[in-house]
Amino acid sequence: MEHVATMAWALGASGVWDRGTEATVVWFTDMDIEDQPQTGAALVNAASTVALDTPTFRWTQEEQRDWQAEWKASIGPLDAGGFHLVPSWLDDVTTPDGMIRIIQDPGQAFGSGHHATTVMCMELLSERAEPLTGVATVDVGCGTGVLAIGAALLGAAPVTAVDIDAEAVDVARENCVANGVDVRTFTGSAAELLTDGPVPLVLANLVTDTLIQLADDLAALVAPGGTIIVSGIASHRADEPLDALEAHGLVRVSQRNRDGWTAAQLERRP
Repeated sequence: MEHVATMAWALGASGVWDRGTEATVVWFTDMDIEDQPQTGAALVNAASTVALDTPTFRWTQEEQRDWQAEWKASIGPLDAGGFHLVPSWLDDVTTPDGMIRIIQDPGQAFGSGHHATTVMCMELLSERAEPLTGVATVDVGCGTGVLAIGAALLGAAPVTAVDIDAEAVDVARENCVANGVDVRTFTGSAAELLTDGPVPLVLANLVTDTLIQLADDLAALVAPGGTIIVSGIASHRADEPLDALEAHGLVRVSQRNRDGWTAAQLERRP
């Protein structure tokens, strides 16, 4: 979960391992016992912003082990719509015929591309009936840049990826280079993109509350006849951000749910 990962890195975590619906594991190599209650409370508070049930948290002391290696061993290639997502440390993996290969290295940014929110976005992106060749696209809250990279590989241009997290932008930039795509990346907000005017395609894999807060700016980024694909929405609150976007003139055309998360596609009528 993005909120947990962001908070964990800010608190000095050595690693974050998102196990989907099972748990999110955060490990610290240097944590004083007296700091544990405050740190645990901060992580639970971050998780509670998107969780359906009250999150629980527990500390365990582990023997020294290579958590990074264990995390990497748990991540394999994944098909998401027409995309084949391959971790950078498995570059020798063969991509099936007809699939678009994306090399991903999450670094300290949120997302290996395996989370249900990302997978649903990739599916909606690859299922578009109209070709993306030459279609201007923006990815708001780009994280590792996987959505922007996917759009660029489908022919979208120009593509812009923005995030408020400078480290995420650095990771996204490196991933764009690794995949040989031309994507403009910068640290900033959705509001800053408005100076360039609306575009035909907007991608926004954020979180429920952020989508609600940014509904005005996100809707304003969608050109007449354009589309926005949103995700990161807790399913039990799906109507809140989607209704907020529709209140700004967008129309919901499709929606899907998976593992407690929701993604949707909305359009602005010509």
